[in-house]
Amino acid sequence: MMHKINHLPRKYVTVAKQRGVLLIVTMILLLIISGVAAITIKGSGSSENVANNTRTQALAMQAAEAALRYAETDILEQNRLDNTIPPGTPVRRVPIAPAATGLPADWTQESKWDKSTSTSTVVSLYALDGVVSCPTNLTSNASREGNFCGLYKRPPECMAQYANASNRLVWVTCRGFGPDVVASLTKDLPSGSEVFLRSVLRLPFP
Repeated sequence: MMHKINHLPRKYVTVAKQRGVLLIVTMILLLIISGVAAITIKGSGSSENVANNTRTQALAMQAAEAALRYAETDILEQNRLDNTIPPGTPVRRVPIAPAATGLPADWTQESKWDKSTSTSTVVSLYALDGVVSCPTNLTSNASREGNFCGLYKRPPECMAQYANASNRLVWVTCRGFGPDVVASLTKDLPSGSEVFLRSVLRLPFP
């Protein structure tokens, strides 16, 4: 007895349909690759910004450290001259303010640093370089040589104050600026990297 076999209907996929599916998959892959590339570029830009910020902050600290050493040396020299050479009055580069009895220390007050009420002393860039003035024909290599005149636009500032009535302890505070901070003759609030450093000096003479 013969049985009739029913064949399942055949499905044909045309070449056009195959190309359509391939195109969609390709577009999805391109979108994924573009997204990954955009994230990578954004991350690279952020890393560069972080590196640049770290550099300017480090240079601001370098300026503050140099100014602090300069001020400390000057104050110790003032103290030596005041107590070993009675006649004459030594020229003070960084004057020492009297102790603030019952008042906040000068270095803690913003008004003592910025604008017309500032009492800070500017430490010139050429003094940090050990020359009498900044040269007017600085070369492009000046900043790479660690030249303060060539690297910075705004010089650091310092202030000193007796910590107590005995006049034996002195607070010395300096702030340095990064190369991104523009010069300001009126000591405006800086826009950019700024670092404060403070030390306490014990004077050898009463």
